[in-house]
Amino acid sequence: MEDLFTAGSNTSSGTIGFRVLYMIDYPTIPQKIREDRKCLWRFSSVTGTSH
Repeated sequence: MEDLFTAGSNTSSGTIGFRVLYMIDYPTIPQKIREDRKCLWRFSSVTGTSH
């Protein structure tokens, strides 16, 4: 069981690290993410759905 937890932790930390480095190399990515989130929030408030 400990091996599964360790494997999951290593995978998660690797993915997060990759994403952070990717956003540092491409600074327009965080802005696009913010714009997409704003659009989704507006859409969900109009339709009445929740996430």
